[in-house]
Amino acid sequence: MLGVVCGVMRLLPKSLWNYKRKRFYVSKKEVDFYDKVLHIKSWKEKVPEAGSAAGFPKDKIRSLDEKYLAKSLQENCFAESMHFVSGLLGFTALFFVKKRDYYFAIPLLTMNFILNIIPSIIQRYNRYKLVKYTRRLK
Repeated sequence: MLGVVCGVMRLLPKSLWNYKRKRFYVSKKEVDFYDKVLHIKSWKEKVPEAGSAAGFPKDKIRSLDEKYLAKSLQENCFAESMHFVSGLLGFTALFFVKKRDYYFAIPLLTMNFILNIIPSIIQRYNRYKLVKYTRRLK
């Protein structure tokens, strides 16, 4: 499903993945929550990053060039959205499962959602720093 969502979302205008859009804004409070409550620094590097399969690895900043950072921010917003949408769309499987099997399906779909939200959180956490670097360069 992740591949299908990714393919469909790639057909949408790239302007949707602009970090300046309100939905992609990340506050200092949010980053502090990720640091202090979720302890993101201790586990984020253990989560696999598959951006290189799509042609743009996001595991580390490879340049401070303005064009590279702009592309990185765009890919970051795309990845956050793709994982979030995939996590939500997973619940559509409930339309194909008999109600008697919900006790089995709902925990699996909830786990799918959580496993898709984790990369979205990482993208938001990383974007805060990317935006700071971009502003400093300008």
